[in-house]
Formats: sequence, structure tokens, C-alpha cells
Amino acid sequence: MGKIRKDKANRFRVYLWLPIIVGLAVIFLIAVESMMRLNYDHPGLFALESTVEAASNDDFQGPILSTENNQPPTGITEEPSYAVELSRWGIHNDGTEPDATTKGINKAVRWARDNGYEGVLLPAGTYLISKDSRIELVSNMRFELDQAAIIQKEANSYERYDTLYIGEDVSHVTVRGGTYRGDREDHDYSSGGTHEGGYGIVVMGGSQIVIEGVVASHFTGDGIYIAGMDHYIDTLYAADLEPGGIDSSGKAVPNSERIRSKNKIKTSLQKDIFSERQVFQLARPQVLSKDSLFDVFFYTASGKFLKAENNREFAYSNIPFPAMANYYRVVFRLKATKGVTVGLYAQVNAKDVVVRHSELAFNRRQGITVSGGERILIEHNTIHDTQGTAPESGIDLEGGYLPNQSIQIKNNELYNNKAYDIILYDGKNATVEGNRIESKDAVGLASTRLFKGAQVSGNTFTNNIILVDRSLNFSNNTLIDVYAKFTGPNVTIKGLHMTDSTLTLEANTVNGITASNIRMINNQQRDHALIVNGSAVKLTDTTITGPTLLRSLTGSGAAGTVFSGLTITDYNGKYGLDLPQGTYRDAFFKTDGTGEAGAMINQAGKYTFESCRFISAGTGIVMTNPNSEVSVRDSKLEITAPIGYGKAAIYVQAAKKITLVNNDITAKQLKDTNVAMIKINEYGAYNKAYDVKAVLIQGNRISTNLLVKGISTIDAGIGAPAYKISENILVNAVLELREKDLIK
Repeated sequence: MGKIRKDKANRFRVYLWLPIIVGLAVIFLIAVESMMRLNYDHPGLFALESTVEAASNDDFQGPILSTENNQPPTGITEEPSYAVELSRWGIHNDGTEPDATTKGINKAVRWARDNGYEGVLLPAGTYLISKDSRIELVSNMRFELDQAAIIQKEANSYERYDTLYIGEDVSHVTVRGGTYRGDREDHDYSSGGTHEGGYGIVVMGGSQIVIEGVVASHFTGDGIYIAGMDHYIDTLYAADLEPGGIDSSGKAVPNSERIRSKNKIKTSLQKDIFSERQVFQLARPQVLSKDSLFDVFFYTASGKFLKAENNREFAYSNIPFPAMANYYRVVFRLKATKGVTVGLYAQVNAKDVVVRHSELAFNRRQGITVSGGERILIEHNTIHDTQGTAPESGIDLEGGYLPNQSIQIKNNELYNNKAYDIILYDGKNATVEGNRIESKDAVGLASTRLFKGAQVSGNTFTNNIILVDRSLNFSNNTLIDVYAKFTGPNVTIKGLHMTDSTLTLEANTVNGITASNIRMINNQQRDHALIVNGSAVKLTDTTITGPTLLRSLTGSGAAGTVFSGLTITDYNGKYGLDLPQGTYRDAFFKTDGTGEAGAMINQAGKYTFESCRFISAGTGIVMTNPNSEVSVRDSKLEITAPIGYGKAAIYVQAAKKITLVNNDITAKQLKDTNVAMIKINEYGAYNKAYDVKAVLIQGNRISTNLLVKGISTIDAGIGAPAYKISENILVNAVLELREKDLIK
């Protein structure tokens, strides 16, 4: 982004985390065609067709959707708007006289409000808005455009401009209809920088705002920018703090686990700002965790205790104060004051804002930005062809110092956005539901570690990427040609339907991810279907059907990972499976028969298979890691094709410990008797150092169509210990053991 500014756009300077995680995803997907082109910096329709015209540069061309089924709600009774008399107010609708037109519109709006009108209506035509000014709306007003009306921003060279503005003290406003068009094609970018701050419709701290049925396009920044106002009051430093706490009666008391404020001048409630604002916030702590809580105590001028506000949150808690309060003291959960700073603010978030049935298109930075919004609803919009300056996203929730909370993104269509469709950068409590997210090779959804409590459900993602860090519920979504990576903690995945897509689970805390009811269908389009890395995760009822280019399941896994009810059918028989470490219960593995590869165990650690079934053509299970401990119990292994020379149904090339108990192993298509069903150590390695340290083979049934070696240990190697082999039943097979391995 450009330099940090004092206006609300400064929140977008914080793109530090996303490039790292996206970069890692791209490296991991090197075999996938160029997915990401990110240069981080910052971050309705009434007519039958959009009024947006395609940009002159072919790079920004894109289809315009018909919106005949995307109408605003009906049945709302409204008083007629004042039909603006253009000549009376000096307004021109022929695309000329920007200064006079802008002033005239603002005068007409205020006159209409003062004379009892609930709205104004501008007739068809093009209204050129001054590069040095903007339309400024007032409270309790409906601003309507004829569908053939265009609000056109005058060409300019400014880094920052607004076209229509709704300020912090403005409420109960509706903006409806028509087109708001920026100057991106005629803008002068010669001064350098990103020129990312050119906005169409701006809500800066306003409340009870509805934006519906508009087109906002071709702005150098965002089509719609919803933000809070950042009123700085003061900063508490270490010198303004002291050790100790405050008890429930407001009395200062010793407490080695707390520090408290002592500078009453800085925490005075007699400042001018509090004549207008009855709440304040504490935010931007240093040394203190942003997630820690604090307590605030209010006092009169004489020091009489009035009340306390306990367990408040940084940035998110609006702290009201009693009318008689003269100052307050704050107590933090920290042992020492060294290096501590905390900002004091009277921030005003945009609240209760609705954007619906609109089209946001061909803007350079964002379709919609929310940077300090509370209770925001974005629904039934078409957002597309965002490209020009980072982050190039359809919707970006990025408050920076101003928190976003309670945001709903529902039933929108997003496509052709360059880098992202939806970013949940920071904030808490968002709902992303019922959207079609289709920007090719972009990040369809990015949710960072700074965002908490998102609910993402019922969306369709097509040909893009999903990156989720923590604290998100991902349910009943459909993925088509998508790479999705979830890292946790506190991530839940349910009811996921995937076609030719890849799911990577990489929890950074134990059981930071739980996943259930996952269905994957593959048609040899992706290298892998499921990748499991990182800390332990829990997967329940997962089905993977059809071959991938390489292995349907792979990854390192972790101790404590549990696969329950895993079914993998018709996996690529040429490459087999590379099973992650973990416990497999009631799992089913079946090859597509195109090759003899089966389930590979290449990772160190403990593997447990309980009541599982393997169907393979040529090789069933191969164990190669000398630090692996593998237990297979009460399971079935069926070999459906001949076992090739130098292979086995269960082939233990190296392992720390092997336990095979009460399994049923069959091979009815064998053509060579010089093979083994269970082979310990490599063929011919009897004169080499041993690689398998401990073996228990007990109570298994081995059945074949030829007289082959049922269990072979003769190649165990020099110095190999005695293995425990007993109570096995061999049908048409023989033992090939060292004498010390057989328990009499």
C-alpha cells in the first residue's frame, strides 16, 4: 500500500500475513497452473441488464450478468421522492459543469429534507461530480437515481477521493438505483503510488444505511467503502501505570498479577470529545495481548467510586460511562508495566448497513471494503472484475485498528476478481452463506488468524483457492476444482462436497481441526485429494472416489490423528496411497486396478489399523520407514491380481515395530509361487544389517490359490532379534521362517 494516512484507508497497511501463507500454498502447488498473482499492499440491479460498460482495456473485460431475478424487496410503502428540478438548483445532466452540479445536488438534498421530503429523485442523464468535492447525504433521506442516471466522478489525479459520502453523524439513509462511475480510465496516475483511495459510495461511521440496486464501477479504489471514524484521545504509557489492582469497591489494592492506570489527566472524561460521545474504547495495546481482558472503574471528581465495567475487550468493547463520572482507572492482566502502551479512543463504527441487489464491477482495489463495521449485511450482489491495485478483492473485511464484527455476506455472485473474492482479514463473527464464488485461480476465501468466529456455509467455490487459518465453521459447501487449506485451531468442517479438488488439513494445535461427512470425487485432474499434515486432527465419515493424478491420500499425519469411517475407492493403482500417520478405524481402501501399488507407510510414528479392509491389485501394504510402528488388527486384505516378483501382500522393508493380529489375508489370482504374502525385510537382505526391529504376527488367516510363502522371515538380516509368530492359519501357503521366530 502507499504511505500510512490518517484517514480510514490506513487499515489496509496490514497485509503481512496473507502473502506468506498464499506464497506457501503456491509453492506447494507448483504443479498447478499459475494460481496467484498477488502484490500485497492494502486493501440490486433494477434493470434487466447492467448499465456497466466493458472497460476499454481487454484485460478488464468480463461478462455482465442479467439481473431480472435480482430485484430489491417490494411491498415497502414509501412517500414519493422530490423529483429534483435541475434548473432550479443549477444541476447539469449532460456530463458538464461538475462544480455547479455537485453543489446543486447537495443543496437540493438539504432543501428536500428541510421541507419534509423523505427522498430525492434525479432524472436520467449524466451528472459530473467535481474532483474537489462530493455528494454529501443527510439523515432521514432516500437518494434515488433513475435507472438511466449516471453519477460520474470527474477525472483527477488524486490518491484519495469520494463520490457519494455518508458521514458518522448521518443515519437512516437509503441510496437506490442508477450508476456510480469512477474515473479509472481517465485518471492521472503520474504522481506515483497506488491511487487506491478513489471511492464510489462511502459510509464513514454512518448507521441505518441501505444501499440497493446500484452499479458502482470503474473507481480507482473501491466501489463501496464502509468504515469507522477513528477519534484518537490519548495513549497510556508505562509511566502512566503502576503495579496493583482495584477491588470491587473501587479501592486500589496490591496485586502482583495486575497493573493499573494512575494518570487521571489522561483518563479524564471531561475532554471535549465526550460532549458528543458517551462511549470510548481501549485499543492497540503493546506488550499486552490483544485478546486479553481488562476492567474499568469510574469515579467522581472527588474520587467517589461509581461503577465498574469488567472483562472488556480491546477495540471491540464500547465502554459507556456514568453521567457523573469525572475520570476512570483501568486494570490490566499483566505483572509489569515495562513497555506497555494502550491507546484511548472514541471510535465510531459504521453500523447496521445493508448493501443488496447491486453490481460492483471493474474497480481497481475492491468491490466492497468493510473497515470498521458492525452489523453489516451484504446480499444478492454481483461483484466482478476487480483488478488494478492490491488486494484486488471482491469483498474485503479488514478493519486494522477499527474492528469488524457481525458481518453477513449472503447469496452474492463473485467472479473475475484478480486475486481474491472474499477476505476475512480481521474481526469476529461473520457469516458467509449461499454465495457463488468463482474467480478463476484467485483465492475464493481467505480467513486469517486475526479473524475469529466465521460461519461459512452453503457456498459453491469454483476453480479457486481457499485458505483458512483459525476459528471457522465450514459447513455444507461445494468445491469444484479448488485447492483448500485449513490450519486451525478451532476449525470445524462438515458436509463438504468436492469434485476434482484438494483438501489440505494442517492443524497448528492438537485437534485444532475436526472434519466430518466429506465427499470427494476425482477424475484425474488433481495430484492429490486429501493431504494431512501438522498436528493431530480428527476425520469422520470421509469418502474419496476416483483416481487422482498421483495419490488420493498423502501427508505426514501426526500422533493422535484419527481417521474414522474413511473410504477410498478407485484410487490410482500406479501410485497407490501414502498414508499419513494416525489411527484408522473402519477404513476401506480399494484400487482402480490400473497398477499394483497399494497403501504405503513412509512416515515415522505410530500407525494403527482397526477393522479396516484393503483391496489391491498386486501389493497391499508396504512399510518403509525404520521409525514406524504399525499395528494391523481385525482387518481384511484382498489381493485381486498376481503379486509381482520381489513384492508381497504385506511387505515390511523397514520398521521399528510390526503387529499383525487376527487379520484375513487372501490372494486368489497368483501366478508365481516364488512370492510371499507377508514378507519381513527385503528379499535377499539376509546378509545385511536388519531393518525390522520387532514383529508380532499372530492369529491371522492366509489363503491363496497357489502354494506360496505365507509368512517369510528368512531375510530378516544380520542381528535381527527373534520375531513372535504363532497361531496363524495358512491355506495353500507355507511358512518360511528362521527357527527362532516360530513360537512352539
